[in-house]
Amino acid sequence: MEASIQQQQVTKQNPKNRCDIEIIAAILRASSQNGGMMITTLRERANLSWSSLTRYVSSMVESGLLREEISEDGNLHFAKVYRPSEKGFEFLMVYAELMQSINLGTSLEL
Repeated sequence: MEASIQQQQVTKQNPKNRCDIEIIAAILRASSQNGGMMITTLRERANLSWSSLTRYVSSMVESGLLREEISEDGNLHFAKVYRPSEKGFEFLMVYAELMQSINLGTSLEL
């Protein structure tokens, strides 16, 4: 009983609802690693549901923040890989500056 009360208190104290800007930044950060990411890995790294991720990725490709490319692994296996565009990298830089200026900090590693 006591453990469930403590768990409820932790849950109430740590709600992690991200706004669109934070989610877009998370997707761009994740997709900038290792030269780009396939959508399944991107979903795990950005910590989003499949439906949310596909909606965001489609919008970001359409707006020019993400590039969708076909990658070959040398064995004739092809996969879509997502990478930030120049506009996406600019977004990340502005986002990092904004977070720093309001003292929220961010672990932006490009």
